[in-house]
Amino acid sequence: MSPTEHRTRPVAGPLALFAITAAIAAAMFLTAVVLWLSEILGSTVLACIIVGGVFAIVAIIIYFASVRTTIERFRENLDTVYEVSRLAKSGYEWIIARIHALFDN
Repeated sequence: MSPTEHRTRPVAGPLALFAITAAIAAAMFLTAVVLWLSEILGSTVLACIIVGGVFAIVAIIIYFASVRTTIERFRENLDTVYEVSRLAKSGYEWIIARIHALFDN
């Protein structure tokens, strides 16, 4: 291989491995936080409720800060997708009707 040629490297595999590793690390961190909080409070259930409540609040903040506008734009574009699919279906039905008309004679 010459110095000017670039080797293509796979991207999906390492990216998926990174996502899986990050998810495992987050689960382990949450478990550690719940166990630590349950030691302090003396109740695992209460610790789970507190940690879950904190993450619910974080999720709501993220939703209202960024995701809501994206979802609204997606909903607006969804009408266009439905219209295009309806037109494609009617075009397909028209073509099938013409083909059946050719072979039914």
